[in-house]
Amino acid sequence: MASKILVTGASGGNQGATGNRVTRLLREKGVPVRAFVHRVDERSAPLREMGAEIFVGDLLNIQSVREAVKDVESVYFCYPVQGGLLEATTILAEAAKAGGVKFVFQLSLGAASDTSPSPFGRKAWLSERILDWAGVPTFHLRAAVFFENLFRQFAEGIRENSEIRAPFGSGVGKVPAIAAQDVARLALVTLLNPGPFVGNAPQLFTSSLSLTELAQELTKLLGRPIHYREVSSEEWLKEAMEREGGTNQEALDHLVNLWRIILAVNQNQEVMARMSQGRDAFRMMTGKSPISLAEWIKLNQTALESGRPFQSTLNQ
Repeated sequence: MASKILVTGASGGNQGATGNRVTRLLREKGVPVRAFVHRVDERSAPLREMGAEIFVGDLLNIQSVREAVKDVESVYFCYPVQGGLLEATTILAEAAKAGGVKFVFQLSLGAASDTSPSPFGRKAWLSERILDWAGVPTFHLRAAVFFENLFRQFAEGIRENSEIRAPFGSGVGKVPAIAAQDVARLALVTLLNPGPFVGNAPQLFTSSLSLTELAQELTKLLGRPIHYREVSSEEWLKEAMEREGGTNQEALDHLVNLWRIILAVNQNQEVMARMSQGRDAFRMMTGKSPISLAEWIKLNQTALESGRPFQSTLNQ
């Protein structure tokens, strides 16, 4: 019987829901999963129905995490863009080391760096170091912006004004992005065979369209003209606060700085060269092709036009 895997964030959320996707993919393979959730509700019920063990806990409570990692061989660790990342990572590192966990897949950020303009990007880099210092074999995936998060930000403007709004200059800079489901597909491969991945921290993106190119793509797919419009950081922040609420300062700070980071990336020729090879990197790691942005938009056209949740093919 396959060893049990602990998946955090298993109920899902509004930042990609990768934990939920990973849980489903693992259970489709018949892998025993302990699904770490904050509460039992309508989101956790389907996971129990597919055979996952539901564990109600708190990543900021060390006793809770110690209990969660008992008899677990590997952990899928994802933490939302909100306060508490460094404390949660320290707790997990301590519990995993003491509990004999053999492998941790950490979903980090493409913006993770000790010099990142984003405060959360700097914390993500420190989070990686904490797990490394603990000596727990870890793979840090520095994933690019999720398609789901991009379009969560753009959906209202596309739907109501036929425009993509962002503080991104002329809009010609490339935006590294990836579908959340492809992060889950890579996690599945990694969790089932950790050896080749331990100790690595790759940046991963499978799409690199500019916002002006994205507007052109949407124009073709939606059948009406879509345009990019530059807005100020202040206007962008105001929209984000109205959309997300003003209580998660970590997320708001990260959103504003994200566009500055991407603009800076476009000045780095080495990163730009890697960006053009993103799909090849995904194929190399998984043996499969990632979903293209055009395919993702077609799959989610109804959601974009109606405000409904985005869909996933969850194809392995």
